[in-house]
Amino acid sequence: SQPIAVTMTITETGALEDVRVVESGGVPLLDSAAQRAVYSAAPFTPLPMSYGTNRLTIRAVFRPGT
Repeated sequence: SQPIAVTMTITETGALEDVRVVESGGVPLLDSAAQRAVYSAAPFTPLPMSYGTNRLTIRAVFRPGT
């Protein structure tokens, strides 16, 4: 399977917003599993004030095993 890229936005409180599969691995079941993995990790730790922003968008790449 190909890697799956997911973007997510974490708010200043650690809440999760806008989780999207931006590069499909070609297997819908694995794409959904990657997206669910992100949701299951939430909520996150609040963003440090030193980041100077109230939202952080992150791209995560999942590489399914064989």
